[in-house]
Amino acid sequence: TIMKDSRTCLLLTQDKYKETLRAYHENMIVVDDRKDDEEEVTDLNRVNNGEHLAYVIYTSGSTGTPKGVMIEHRNVLNTLLGLQRKFPINDGDAYLLKAPFIFDASVVELFGWMIAGGRLVILEPEMEKDPAEIFSVIQKEQVTHVNFVPSMLQAFIDMIADEQLKELTNLKYIFIGGEALTPKLAKLAKELLPYTQLFNLYGPTEACIYTTGYSLNNHNLETSILPIGKPLQNTEVYIVNNEDKLQPIGIPGELCICGKGVARGYLYDQERTKEKFIANPYKENAILYKTGDLVRWLPNGNIEYLGRKDFQIKIRGNRVEIGEIEYCLMQREAVREAVVVDREDNQGRKYLCAYIVADVEWSNREWSQYMAEKLPDYMIPAHFIHLDKMPLSPNGKLDRKALPKEETFINEQEYVAPRNEVEKQLVQIWSEVLAIEGNKIGVTHDFFELGGHSLNAITLLTKINEKFNKEINLREIFRMSTIESMAVHIIKSEQFMHKPIEKAPKKEYYPLSYVQQRLFILEQTKQMGTSYNMPVLLEIEGDLDIHRLEETLNKLIKRHEAFRTSFHFLNGKFVQRVHSMIPFSLEYEVMRESNIYTNIEKLIEPFDLEKAPLIRAKLFKVGDAKFILCLDVHHIVADGFSLQILLNEIIRIYDGERLPDNSLQYKDYAVWQQSSDFNKQLRKQEMYWRDLYKGDIPVDTIPVDFPRSNSSSNRRKVFYYPMNEETSKGLMKICKEYKTTLFQTFFTLYTILVSKYTNSDDVIIGTPTAGRTHVDVENIVGMFVNTLAIRNQPKADMTFKDFLYKVKENTMLAFENQDYPYEMLLENLQVHDLIRSQGIINTMFIYKEDKINHSFSNIAGLKLKEYPYESGKAKFDLTVNAIKSEDIFNLHLVYKDNLFKEETIKQMAQNIDSIAKQVVQDINIKIANIKIEKNQTAEEISFPEDLTFSF
Repeated sequence: TIMKDSRTCLLLTQDKYKETLRAYHENMIVVDDRKDDEEEVTDLNRVNNGEHLAYVIYTSGSTGTPKGVMIEHRNVLNTLLGLQRKFPINDGDAYLLKAPFIFDASVVELFGWMIAGGRLVILEPEMEKDPAEIFSVIQKEQVTHVNFVPSMLQAFIDMIADEQLKELTNLKYIFIGGEALTPKLAKLAKELLPYTQLFNLYGPTEACIYTTGYSLNNHNLETSILPIGKPLQNTEVYIVNNEDKLQPIGIPGELCICGKGVARGYLYDQERTKEKFIANPYKENAILYKTGDLVRWLPNGNIEYLGRKDFQIKIRGNRVEIGEIEYCLMQREAVREAVVVDREDNQGRKYLCAYIVADVEWSNREWSQYMAEKLPDYMIPAHFIHLDKMPLSPNGKLDRKALPKEETFINEQEYVAPRNEVEKQLVQIWSEVLAIEGNKIGVTHDFFELGGHSLNAITLLTKINEKFNKEINLREIFRMSTIESMAVHIIKSEQFMHKPIEKAPKKEYYPLSYVQQRLFILEQTKQMGTSYNMPVLLEIEGDLDIHRLEETLNKLIKRHEAFRTSFHFLNGKFVQRVHSMIPFSLEYEVMRESNIYTNIEKLIEPFDLEKAPLIRAKLFKVGDAKFILCLDVHHIVADGFSLQILLNEIIRIYDGERLPDNSLQYKDYAVWQQSSDFNKQLRKQEMYWRDLYKGDIPVDTIPVDFPRSNSSSNRRKVFYYPMNEETSKGLMKICKEYKTTLFQTFFTLYTILVSKYTNSDDVIIGTPTAGRTHVDVENIVGMFVNTLAIRNQPKADMTFKDFLYKVKENTMLAFENQDYPYEMLLENLQVHDLIRSQGIINTMFIYKEDKINHSFSNIAGLKLKEYPYESGKAKFDLTVNAIKSEDIFNLHLVYKDNLFKEETIKQMAQNIDSIAKQVVQDINIKIANIKIEKNQTAEEISFPEDLTFSF
């Protein structure tokens, strides 16, 4: 349409587009084919003057065809020189080119820097909608001048940490225009960008980009009125009524513009030119452009924007003529009527909704595909609603107010309910972003068909990243626009894109998984005792059928092969054997509840891994109708998530529920770990870990109170330390302002503590991951946990804030590469045998939120809940647990009492709290200035001076 309307005689294009464009025009120059060294290098003769056309730019038109606005050289120069006078660009300053060339603000970006020897910084394609990339480029390239439409500025502020914005000292000016700016956003921008001058600019394309301007820096942002300012250089404005009479102060009227910025008119469209470009009745030999915008004078001489006079609206900074979209809809065969209206979402952002009366009913997706071939994306309605007839008012005209709300039409395809926890959480996030009830959102619905667009897509990805601690970018949101595809991406992430796990062929022996192999070696060589026993207790009240419970446990063991597995070392290989069925009996004893823990300790004994089952159970009757069920499982066949599956299924099977058969068992996963698919992925991730552990690796450990050589037991003790509400809220505020997670913030605190205790600026701390990164293993009983050895360098001259950002980056990279087994990392490290056998991790950190409901629902006349118990063996020297309980954090320090005194551990907890208080008070405190109290009686562990090792 544009090429036809403009009567274009020559196209300038690139080779990759020429075949597509050939259908529209044969006469073209392909710039890829031009050779610069064959061209004349002397300056060209100037043939233009100020009245010649500089460019024609198309805007939306009311008749269904866009209007080509003719801009002359003098118009452009007036705008650029006016901006230079008001917002000067100096030597070394830079404009950021991010506006699409179809948006006239791009003219300022393309040429504004030339006025006084500045620079132009160009964003990569498609990055203009990515706030993180925009921020990075502004900071890295020292950009000084930037254009933003308000909706994109809002997204920019939402996604970038407050403190990072406040430190943008290089950014001199932000020009805000393209759509109405709200006082709320203006106030927020002013607070978060103290070094930047903010200007609210207004101007239609027909007046060459900018007509009026208003400085936000001197504005009282507590008022509800936000003006568009006063006329810029060589510009006069008039506010008139329907009869073109001037309006007094405070009375709304149409804004009309006169001056050197006013365009020549519309290309090849005399009728519309005469309608909009009229002789100025208040000035001889001058043209007045009628904008169609409703405004009013304020007493101080500023202008307040009130809206559009006609059905022309602004969508995402672009002026859209409703009639143009309706015309496009009507061109489709079988369409009899079409109406388009604009709506606002729950955050005040506009979108389009189309209503159609037609002989054929097309889906939202079909309509979107059809319109995408005709119009730019910002003009494509978010919803297409088919009606039998249009609602009419009593006088027979279209009643736009009676058009039904689009929410009732969103489920035109079959609803598919969320099937796993990730999909459920995504439904909740979509519901918040789109303001649609969650029970109407199916996992196969398309985000953009439900009203999503590029701006609320940014809100969506921000919420997803915060919820799942993953860095998903905007392009991925556009590529995966259903909950189903997003969930797969989140569950698998880039590193989890494995093929489905297949059932392993039946045979006598199977390989061990990597983590099983390490546990088996530890049990065989280190006499671990009960360190890897996992006892769990269930309190039962009511008339319990003991025989029925025993049958339930036998069904459970039959259902999960892991419990029927034994482990062996045969012919130089570690293997596991799955037994068909093993008789299992439930021990029973009557006793006083006060003696329960003593008797449980007797029950928890070391397992012989060569003899299945690796689970034992005993029922204690401690009252007339009160029982305590103790289950003891070895870690080699189960993890914490497996225990939750176990308890859940005990309840369901006892209650008579018939559970579906398991399609996969743990041995299938172990075999799959040997597959080329898995190992190909490991090779990719190995590069990350290889790079992380290249060179010398720290061997420093936290000083202990008792010599390690005398350690014969790993008895576990726990020290509980509550943090106060003020500190807890201060840490949560840091997370909110700096866009970090609570895990990352506490991990940073603990890393600094370890650094202080070891006098080292190279620290390794472990943290466990569920390891269930493949979607097929979600409900399998087995040992999947992997340990991440996260390495950080807390340099003394770093501020806490800078180190926090570094820890955020390092932890996210570690989690992105979490499939790589800790066992393989140790195997590939060129280390001392002692270190390889003990591992490079002596201390662990775990963050969790205390949301567990310890009480189960009543079943078969029984009341069940978990019974509190802590196992007696510690796997690591020290494990710090940070636990969020409502608005308070509690520290649980689990330690080996044959290494540490309780007063030493107490002091460590107090020191973590002290570090937290210091950084809450001053986040820019240098690590060197963070103070702690150290127990001077602790004994340093020494290694040979020449003991260094690397990957």
